[in-house]
Amino acid sequence: NMSDVQNAIEELVNEQVESRIDDAISENHEMNSIRDDISEIQAKLEGDLADEVASKVLEIIIDKLKKEEG
Repeated sequence: NMSDVQNAIEELVNEQVESRIDDAISENHEMNSIRDDISEIQAKLEGDLADEVASKVLEIIIDKLKKEEG
């Protein structure tokens, strides 16, 4: 049956892909920990940074409005 063959091929491919992913994950363990560190730093910065960006954007908008009025 053709669909049986197709299913068998898909299963094999999925197994291969999964084992490749597992290998990649274990190889990238170091990368993952670096990525975690970056995420942590980003999370810490996000609050302060968001406020900073918001106030900068407001400054720019206010400057533009003043120039248009002038």
